[in-house]
Amino acid sequence: MSLYPIQPITLGGVHTYPLASRKSKVNVRDFAKPAGRASSLAKFLDSLPSILAAKDLRELATSIRKARKRKRAILWGIGGHVIKVGLGPVLIDLMQKGFVSGIAMNGAALIHDFEIAMVGTTSEEVAAGLGEGQFGMARETGSGINEIAKLAHRVRMGYGEAAGQYLLSGMLEPKHPHTSVLVAAYKQKIPVTIHLAIGTDIPHMHPAVDGGALGSASHYDFRLFQLGIGRDAPRGFSQGGLRCAQSRCAPQPHHDRQFRLYPTLPPAAECRPSPDDRTERDERPRLERLRHHGPP
Repeated sequence: MSLYPIQPITLGGVHTYPLASRKSKVNVRDFAKPAGRASSLAKFLDSLPSILAAKDLRELATSIRKARKRKRAILWGIGGHVIKVGLGPVLIDLMQKGFVSGIAMNGAALIHDFEIAMVGTTSEEVAAGLGEGQFGMARETGSGINEIAKLAHRVRMGYGEAAGQYLLSGMLEPKHPHTSVLVAAYKQKIPVTIHLAIGTDIPHMHPAVDGGALGSASHYDFRLFQLGIGRDAPRGFSQGGLRCAQSRCAPQPHHDRQFRLYPTLPPAAECRPSPDDRTERDERPRLERLRHHGPP
């Protein structure tokens, strides 16, 4: 006999319905089909189920083919894992076959691709380095990634373009440039934009870091990216990664000048003292009185 003052609910009032009447998300028609011994990759892909990621993969492939057929660009958005798990050569092959018109990557992808180009290895053991304060302290990575940002800021180009140029400049001796997405894209004049969150990547802990250069280089790429996803380039622009959507709008270059800014300060005219209120004490330089607003 239970000592609890409450009792379990009764289930006699539960209403059920026939299983076959329910709308289900999985159907046996969508199940995978075992591939035969002599199957091709195309047949293997066709054998995958039409559910979740496999369905997404088919839709992505279809969208990319349509974009290329319509001569619209295909923009890929990637993170560090695309590079670190060894998919760089696949992406390079897609570039060469005309399936990549632009790549947007984060700081992790930049780091992994740079390290692979330099020495052919990347992705350190985090736990092993944290205890001794060595995580992220590879000399070439810290100095190289930060020097690229300074180069981009100095010559007024994006971080991604500067990375490709730097790796091919002759200043370094990369041992595996043929495996680098940055190098391949630079050679083929395919825009690469790099989008940082300052303070999240290991090079930002190095003495060579210049926050202004990082911000300038990444912001340049941000503005380049906005132009890319909004205009029809020779092949238009589509977003890639896990999904692919075609763009139909076409803003003009320097489109950032078209933004309407809403001032937080009142108009300059409201700040000017009236003739009746003006005193000798108010005869300060005009520039000082209107310092928040600039010239009238």
